Amino acid sequence: MKNYNFEDCSILQQITKADAQTRQWHRTKTHQNVMEVLVDKEVERQWLQLSPRLTRYINPIEVAVIALNHLPPMYVSSEQEQRHQQLTAKVELSELITTTVSQAFAAVVRDPIKFSNPLLHTEETESQAIQEALQAFLHYHW
Repeated sequence: MKNYNFEDCSILQQITKADAQTRQWHRTKTHQNVMEVLVDKEVERQWLQLSPRLTRYINPIEVAVIALNHLPPMYVSSEQEQRHQQLTAKVELSELITTTVSQAFAAVVRDPIKFSNPLLHTEETESQAIQEALQAFLHYHW
């Protein structure tokens, strides 16, 4: 990744270059936590077994997050690693994933009226911050 020299730039140019550098990193991000995929599938499988009345009060994203916080991460950076880790997880961790997701559902059911503000995608948040900084800059200098 290219490092920019910000010393010779205006504030506006610095913000623009930092935004471009961040966007490039997001496009070239080439790693994945295999456990996220497996947990998402298990959350969906168990979600489909719930009554429609109960699903109105459960946020499946919260279930997945709670489960992921109790399971080991399995990061990969290649398709070969991904296939190997998925197979390993299915053979060795299948029962643990199922149990952990069930416990996560139980935790969310105990607190069914938990309202939360979802995280925005990092790029959206950064773009919004950059836009606000530019507006403040322009307002201050014009």
